[in-house]
Amino acid sequence: MRVLEDWTTSYTAYSNGEAPMVVSYSTDQVYAHEEGEDLAKHRLRFPNGQGYANPEGMAMFEGTDRPELARTFMDFVLRPEVQAEIAVRNVQYPATTTAELPESFAQYAKEPPEAVTFTYDALQANLNEWTSAWERQFVGN
Repeated sequence: MRVLEDWTTSYTAYSNGEAPMVVSYSTDQVYAHEEGEDLAKHRLRFPNGQGYANPEGMAMFEGTDRPELARTFMDFVLRPEVQAEIAVRNVQYPATTTAELPESFAQYAKEPPEAVTFTYDALQANLNEWTSAWERQFVGN
């Protein structure tokens, strides 16, 4: 297994035949379809029926001197039409359930049977160990 610098480098290596597979998003076929790529090269698999959830979030800084502006912006970002636009531009699922997505999402995006998530406590308890293990893997490449 090789760990490359970032997603773009990894995806390019896969696209150029330099890697047999790439860990990507379950919306990969949406992107591939829109780019005219061969969908046979963009098959999705969920090991053990699982896939990592990739939630996005935003928050207001505690010490802000403009809390109302921050709330107004968050309200804007959460509007269904804005969530739909972000989802299309990022080729990701929206952060809400109110966005109307193009048909390509219904046709090509896949959701794993079981989303893998972690609680804050589990992340806090394991972050140092997981980061160290990743560093060792990355340096070993």
